[in-house]
Amino acid sequence: MSAFHPGRRVVTGYTSDGRSTIVQDDVLTSHTYAGVSLCAVWQLESAPTEVPAPNFEGHGRGSVAVSTTVFPPRQLVGRDRPPGAIGYDAAGFHRTNSVEIAMVSSGRVTLLLEDGSTTQLGPGDWVIQNGGLHAWRSEGEEPAVMVWVGIPGVSRSTS
Repeated sequence: MSAFHPGRRVVTGYTSDGRSTIVQDDVLTSHTYAGVSLCAVWQLESAPTEVPAPNFEGHGRGSVAVSTTVFPPRQLVGRDRPPGAIGYDAAGFHRTNSVEIAMVSSGRVTLLLEDGSTTQLGPGDWVIQNGGLHAWRSEGEEPAVMVWVGIPGVSRSTS
């Protein structure tokens, strides 16, 4: 049996002036008990949780959503939204009123954040998106597939 590689964890947060940024980027560790490997990716103290973002699109009040997204190759995701789509600007940036925990299952994507930072994610990498302004760009010649769990948030001021 091959070794279990739990991947990487990228967590977003906010700069002191309220712009979205990466606050943690590390390699996950796993623990093995009786031949079973376990990796704790993220834990919230309670739900709904506070996200420092105004009320933008998000999951229904009190609902937890689980979904899969397939991004076409070499595309800035969200730019093709209809004019005026809630929360999306012309460059595909948007925010949600939720904590979204996602894993890249195949392909490669780049996470773009409000402060100009970017990070590329590949299979097995996780991102914890804490309601901040962000966009996604798929990379490479194959579609990128991500699995998501969205946990409802309650808006709070970033100041």
